[in-house]
Amino acid sequence: MWTFERMKRALLILAGLLLLFSAFLVWYKATYSMDVVSERSSGPEDAAQRVLVATQGSTYKDLVTDHVIGHLTDQSIAVQVVDVTMLGSVDASPFDAVVILHTWESWEPQTDAQAFLNAHPDRTRFVVLATSGGGDEMIEGVDGISSASVVDEAQADADSLIARLDRVLARGRAPVSPSSR
Repeated sequence: MWTFERMKRALLILAGLLLLFSAFLVWYKATYSMDVVSERSSGPEDAAQRVLVATQGSTYKDLVTDHVIGHLTDQSIAVQVVDVTMLGSVDASPFDAVVILHTWESWEPQTDAQAFLNAHPDRTRFVVLATSGGGDEMIEGVDGISSASVVDEAQADADSLIARLDRVLARGRAPVSPSSR
């Protein structure tokens, strides 16, 4: 039979567990959330080719992004960098290629990255790097790689991403159909 003391004790235990769970969620968000990336451009404004790089802020993604940008600017290709959360307001039509670096959140691709890809059925100009805890998650139907965000592997992953990007750029600019805008 539940006495007042037993109920009080059970409620205190429940409140303690909820407090611990809340603390865990705050810690998890602070530890694993991505930073917001500042928008920036590099390369010549009158370049023959333009690439959009949408990324998230983390040590690993910053290293990969810097390698990609360095490669492109060495080839006199204009690069615009935006945070992945800004993809909803970006027009992809002026770009010859779009590179997206995103993380999986709660067992799904980052919401803005997925929505952007869903809005562009012709994904032949897109190259994606998806990061996840195990490094094995990837959005289907898009050229890209998956990684576990291991900083020591950033150069190799950037090289793999660059090889895919170079293939897209070598194909040349394909017309953008109205349905993919």
